[in-house]
Amino acid sequence: MNILVTGANGFIGTHVVRALLGQNHAVTALVRRPAATDDLKPSLRFATSDLTRSESIGRAFAGQSVVVHCAGRVGGPGGWPACQEAIVRATARAVEEASRAGVQRFVHLSSLAVCAPVRRGDRLSGSSPCAPSPPAWNHYARAKIEAERIVRAARDRGRIAAVILRPGVVFGPGDPHATPAILRALSFPLSFEIGDGRNAVACLTVEDLAGAVAAAATLPGIAGRSYALAGRRICTQHDLFRIHARLAGLTVPRRSVSPGLARTLAFLFERSGIFPE
Repeated sequence: MNILVTGANGFIGTHVVRALLGQNHAVTALVRRPAATDDLKPSLRFATSDLTRSESIGRAFAGQSVVVHCAGRVGGPGGWPACQEAIVRATARAVEEASRAGVQRFVHLSSLAVCAPVRRGDRLSGSSPCAPSPPAWNHYARAKIEAERIVRAARDRGRIAAVILRPGVVFGPGDPHATPAILRALSFPLSFEIGDGRNAVACLTVEDLAGAVAAAATLPGIAGRSYALAGRRICTQHDLFRIHARLAGLTVPRRSVSPGLARTLAFLFERSGIFPE
């Protein structure tokens, strides 16, 4: 099967490419700079382009059976304009090109960050409603919500046959986001847990996510569906802090703050630059 992967040299995209190549699919990596995936070059085709630029990229989508859209960003400088360009506009461009090329399936990598808040004990699913108004500081969630709406609208109008995946927090080799963020929090002089620390955190390994993406790209009869993704083991906030602290030789936080105060602190930290976006 011919499969195009956007963002193929990113943390998740690299693992997705490996999973698809392991199933003997003909994979094309849509990347801005192919050098970052040199180890995969012998069995991987490249299309060098940028979804956020105006140049024509239709040739990369032509002849593809499936598009797996992993391109995006988590954090980094630039605030909302940068997230809007890298997530919202890039998704709109990918959907447009896939529709024009007659791609049979479009796998969209969304996030559980799009979901409206739930009470402890409630379950999230692929059909859980998106947050109507995410916090002003959470540019990532806002952009992911808008991107998912673009995909759903195109799917509902029959322009693409989409499968939407909403993974939780992703950990694994090469993780540039979750593990560094936890280690920064543990290293902070006033580190703390939110609430009693027993809240479940939906998370999974990048290898499991890559396997799920490969299944979403190839399994028959699932076009039009949406899935929430997390590992089988229930992992709490305290578990994540404890595991990272033990491996890094740091101390597990003994302080706790309320969720409301934590949201306020997150906003202040993001604005002040204490923790990078």
